[in-house]
Formats: sequence, structure tokens, C-alpha cells
Amino acid sequence: MSLSGVIFVSSTSSRRRSKMPFDKTLFFFLNGHKISSVIFLAYKYKIFEHLKQWITVKELAQVIAVKENVLKVMLDILTSINLLEKKNDQYVISAENMSLLSSNTPDNRLNYIETELKMYTSTNFFNDLEDRLTGKETYPQYYLDNQEVLENYVQMLDKEGIYTSFYIAREFRNRNIRTLLDVGGGVGTYAKTFCKLYTDMCIDVYDLAIMREKFQKNVKNEPCGDRINFHAKNIIENEIDHKYDAILLSNILHVIPCSSLDTIIEKVCNAINPNGMIIINDDILDKSDPKMNESLLRVLDWTVNGSVFYYSLDEISQKFAKYGLSLQKISHDKKLTTRILFLS
Repeated sequence: MSLSGVIFVSSTSSRRRSKMPFDKTLFFFLNGHKISSVIFLAYKYKIFEHLKQWITVKELAQVIAVKENVLKVMLDILTSINLLEKKNDQYVISAENMSLLSSNTPDNRLNYIETELKMYTSTNFFNDLEDRLTGKETYPQYYLDNQEVLENYVQMLDKEGIYTSFYIAREFRNRNIRTLLDVGGGVGTYAKTFCKLYTDMCIDVYDLAIMREKFQKNVKNEPCGDRINFHAKNIIENEIDHKYDAILLSNILHVIPCSSLDTIIEKVCNAINPNGMIIINDDILDKSDPKMNESLLRVLDWTVNGSVFYYSLDEISQKFAKYGLSLQKISHDKKLTTRILFLS
């Protein structure tokens, strides 16, 4: 996914957007890829790492050995989108972005930038989207084919999952959940949190075989590791072997091809014990809001990869209602870009 749209949306308030003439709006979107290139180069040359304290262009240019005049243009661009602050010809990461752009903070987004950079330089999004538009069925496997991209993607999801897993775990307090299936559970981030908080819970993680080694590295030394089991299963091709008190679908429905989504939902619903629950953590769209947003941009990513996961809350709820499951609660924390649905 190109960062262009995200940059524009995150750096421009709704008040300013509403006053911007259409031709200027179009201008910024058409040139968004150039702003993405500035961010990618800033990451590549570790510019953010040197901007934790105020520094002049000349000083920074000497430290990273680049052309001062070009660097100044880049820093002013980064300032214009509120990533940096500028005062008396000195620059620093803005206070609101310090935790996002510094590698020594727990919620940094440098892995995200690196993942997008790898995809930006190794793929052609325009051609891939055109292939989907014209019906070509060969899909790029960005994360699976590139080990560096996969590694960064896993780290990014792990950091997000740590917060989200605690958020979800609160909903288990008044339920007797002893068995849980985490579909697409990756390195076991959610499983670790749940098992630490609920000492009688046992969890199965389904994911591709390529994730096994990363899972074992992440879980094997945990005291609760004996209650977390990894199964090399592709939910599209394999059946669910047991029934569970709860099944978690976190950021997994959107990677399933359109033709397989209803089948997966049927599998999951049939694998729930009586009075069990299904938790969905994903980008459920608000189709009544036509403005550009992060979820809509992610739909473009999924479309290129063969899954047009473009559902509203009502649409996704209706798919589960066929199997007697109804929406019990919706959670949306300000720190999360996704919405969490609890069905039972």
C-alpha cells in the first residue's frame, strides 16, 4: 500500500480539507507518491534517528553525508505534513510523532515504514491493480515471497497485537472460556496474553507452516507455552478439527479470497461450542462516510491480493446471523484502526 493517501489524510484536518478546492485536493493526491518517497528516504538514511533533538540542516547533512540543499527540501516537506517541527532553521521530530518515529519506543512505526518501502520498491501497485480490474487471477504474494517484508510485517503485527490482545481479553472475564482457536495467529501474540491472564485457558493457533519457527521462538520460553499449540493449517484448505469456546479472527478475513469467505465463515461457526463466541478484529467499513480513510486504503491492498473485503457492519453481521450468531458488542479504541466485533 502506498503511503500517499495516509500522509494526506493524517496531516490535514477535516476543517482544512473541507475548504480545499477540488483541484488542490486532486493535486495533493496525485503527488502523494512523491511525499512517500521523502518518508522512505528519511527512513533509509536514518534521518528520524538524528531528529530526536533539535539539529540544523547543515549539521544533519554532515552526519549522514548527503547534499544539504536537497536535505533541506525534504525536511521542509516532512515539516509540512506535521512529522517534524521547525524553529530558527533547526528541526526535531514533533512531540506527537516522537514515539512513532523513534526506534527505542514500544509503539514505533518504523517497521511499518520499512514494510511499505520493501513493497514500494519491489512491486508495481498500478500494474497489479490493473490486473485485478481486468480479471487476471495471478495474485502477488508480497509477504510470503519476501522474507524481509514478512519479518517486518510480523513485527508490526506483533506490536499492534500486544495492545489489542489485552483489549479483547477483558471481554473474557465473565465467560467460561477454556478453549480458544486463533485463526491466523502468527507468532502467538494474542495466545500469550490470553493464557497469561486466564490460567485455565488452552489455545490452538492455526497459521501457515512458514510461521511455525517464528511462533516457537516467541512462545517456547513462556511459562504458559505448554497451553499454546501451533498447527500448520491453511484455513481455506483445511478443516477445523475441534470445537472451541471462542474463535478469534484477527486481521484474517480480509486476506481470504472473495470466493472462499462464506465457506470460512461456515467452518468457523460450525466449530463453536454452545454459548461460545467469535471475535472479529478487522477493518469493518462505514460506507456512509465517503471520505478517504485508512480502512478504505487497506481495501485497495486486499483487492490487489485477491480479497475485496469491502463489508459494512450490517453486511458482515448478516453473514454470521445465518448460523445463529448475533452481534453482542462493538469495540473501537482510539488507538486501534480496526473495530472489534463480539458475536455469540
